[in-house]
Order: sequence, then C-alpha cells, then structure tokens
Amino acid sequence: MRSGVGTDRETFMAMQLGKPEWYNAEGGFHLHAKGKPLCLVFGIRSWDVGQHNGFPNATMQRWMANRPTFDESNEWPSNTGHMREWVSLADADLIAGEWTTNQLARFPKLLPVEGAGRLVLSSPRKFKEGNNYKPEIRDVDPITWQRRMLFVKDQNPEKPNYFLFRDNIDTELPSDWNIWCLVESMELGSNTIEAHFKGKYDVDLDVYALIPD
Repeated sequence: MRSGVGTDRETFMAMQLGKPEWYNAEGGFHLHAKGKPLCLVFGIRSWDVGQHNGFPNATMQRWMANRPTFDESNEWPSNTGHMREWVSLADADLIAGEWTTNQLARFPKLLPVEGAGRLVLSSPRKFKEGNNYKPEIRDVDPITWQRRMLFVKDQNPEKPNYFLFRDNIDTELPSDWNIWCLVESMELGSNTIEAHFKGKYDVDLDVYALIPD
C-alpha cells in the first residue's frame, strides 16, 4: 500500500501474507510514514548475545510483530495466510487475509534487560539442535483469524494518512493486539484505548481502539 509515490514523503505499508512456513510475522505489518520508519517488525529474527553450543538464541515470538497473538503463544505449524480481498484506488487501498491453525506453541518468555532495548530469553532455556529452542506444543480447537486493513490516503502527501484494522478472531482463548513503533515516547489515554506515539523522526502516530475491551 503506497501514497505519495515519487516524493520524499511517501507512505509505504506492507503486510505479511503467504510467506512459506516458519516466518513469524504472518499478518503483521511494516510501515514507513511520510518517508520515515515508524512501525517495524523489530524482533522476529533477531539474536541475543547468549550462546549455546556455538549457536545464538533466536527470538521467534508472534507478539514481537504488529499483529494479534493467541494465549501468549505462536501458531504451530506456521501456516501461510490466504488473500481474501485486494483493491487499490487513488484514495484508498484495501487488503484482507485469513489464517487458520489448530496447534499453538508456547516459547520460553523473553525478558527486557538494561541497555538499548535488548531482549534475552528467560530461564530455563530449552533448545533443540540448531539455533532455535524447543517450545511446548498443544492442540487447540481450530482458530481462524481474519485481518482487514483499509488505507485512506490524501493526494497531498503532507496531510494525515489513516489505517483502519478489523481483526475477527474465532476462538475462546484470550488474545491481545500488538503494535511496535520507533519513537521517542508514548502517552496513553486515561481509558487505555488510545495512545500517542512521538516518532523518532518527527512523524507521529495516534492509535485508537474502537472496541473498548
């Protein structure tokens, strides 16, 4: 999804949809706004400083992408998504995808440490051969997640852009909604359904939850 193409104020939104297995950001998005990085997938394939038999520790956790997670777990196996809708017009773009899984994998928790926002695995560390660590895998009733994203844009790239997300999740398991921003600071509204992110590169983001809970 793009707006302001050919200018230094282009807005570019990409959503992961259909990447073959084991990529951990299915349904997540990556946003450069008005020529600046804003919402990124920071931790999906990063590495910490720890070593185990010569292998670094991979961080493979869904909540580190800009997408929902289910019961603090990853879908397993990492099924690819299916395109449901795709429309691109001068004033708006629409994309929709769908994912279904019947297994979840819970990995050891990641904890923040002092320093430049690094994350490391908490104890105990469970590894399998290679650079990944062994999760706890369990069967669940099939979970279907549909994500629709509408991009409303202005012909003037200096004016605001709007993204509307609708996530329909067919499960009784608890879920959460994650967004990561490259910012100097964040302020939450009094009712926690709104947040203002002051961007690191002078492009800000306001987030509103239209469903209170």
